[in-house]
Amino acid sequence: MGQIRTYQTDYLRQGAEQISFKRFTYDGTYQETIDTNILINCPEDVVPLNRSLQKLYEKPLKEVQFKTDFVNLYFKHRNSQFLYDSSNWIFSSAGSTFGAGEVVEDTTELVKALSGNKFAKARGRGIFSDTLIKNDKSVLSVKQYVPIVIQFAHHFYTLATSDTIRYYVSVGIDASENGTLDHFYNFTNNSWDTIAEASIDTNHYYAIETTNINKWNGVKKTLEPFLYASDDNNKPIEVRISYPVAPNSDIISSYTYIDNFVIAEEVDVNLEHISSNRKQYSYAGTYTGKYETNDNIFSNEQKASDNFVGKITGEFERPRDSTTKTLEQIITQEIINDSRNYMTKYEGVFRNKSDYNLGLHNKIWIDFGVDILQEPVSCYLDAMKFDVKKSQYDIRMHVPNQDDDVATTYSVIAE
Repeated sequence: MGQIRTYQTDYLRQGAEQISFKRFTYDGTYQETIDTNILINCPEDVVPLNRSLQKLYEKPLKEVQFKTDFVNLYFKHRNSQFLYDSSNWIFSSAGSTFGAGEVVEDTTELVKALSGNKFAKARGRGIFSDTLIKNDKSVLSVKQYVPIVIQFAHHFYTLATSDTIRYYVSVGIDASENGTLDHFYNFTNNSWDTIAEASIDTNHYYAIETTNINKWNGVKKTLEPFLYASDDNNKPIEVRISYPVAPNSDIISSYTYIDNFVIAEEVDVNLEHISSNRKQYSYAGTYTGKYETNDNIFSNEQKASDNFVGKITGEFERPRDSTTKTLEQIITQEIINDSRNYMTKYEGVFRNKSDYNLGLHNKIWIDFGVDILQEPVSCYLDAMKFDVKKSQYDIRMHVPNQDDDVATTYSVIAE
């Protein structure tokens, strides 16, 4: 047992393992710090039932790979899921045949959001030129010479038994950057027209027609690149979605919901993913175990990339570190640390005797006494299922190894 584990065991014998949670509001404003004891003792606080407690061993790891997929879209709007309410969105004022759009939570709605718990909502119907929602062009611009992707989901809720719904999308560019749209996308010719807003016609509206009412529907449209002869600056863009044209539905009892409203640039990516690899040195043993985590969408290694939407900026450092590291460096190191030798795992069905419910933030110390079975450190919970009727927990957990870092090599490869 290493020195760090010795200190950890001595600490656990004091009967507590404290952790501090810092609470913030959605906009990052600090609220408070909550200090709580997360240590649960087995068998004092949770009791294994029906001889279900099993101790398992997994083979050591030779290599860990953390793969992040490249995405060919660079999302320009930072509030596509309406998690920050109407920030960077503009809704129309209420008209005679429709109600003003707004961002609402889905908790009181008959329709549930696709992402998070918020979406845009408006009542009634209109004509093709009645704008329901548009982005704020003063804070959103796109590059020239790259395709532009418009994507959103729409749901038309109605009491009608059938209807043919049409939405209309228009896209304008402020090429002169004076606050006025002077170019509009021609969906018939797939080109940009130099034209005043007052002169646009039906060619400059993209019609979306569906009979699929009371269900979510997806829309994706790729526009040709915008080219402006005088410069290559990023240009303000405005994308508008109209109120629905719905002839059979009642104005008062019909609603439109919009979610995942994406405005993006299409990036030419000829790579599939970036792979962060960590290997134990060959002299550590003849280990062959390999752990892969795939389909990740975030990357700290890609923090300098202009076109990677999942980048995480910043540098990170553990208390034991003397220099900053990327998150991938830390994650792969901690995974291989836990599996430097045979990893100990436990699983079983438990009855909770404590005064509060268990959560995945808790840690369980397997402690039947030094003479019977006592782990040197508490277990992290990997998975948990609670049976309310039986009042019992089905838990899988593992014993971490937080001794000094295993000697390894680390490399990052784009593939």
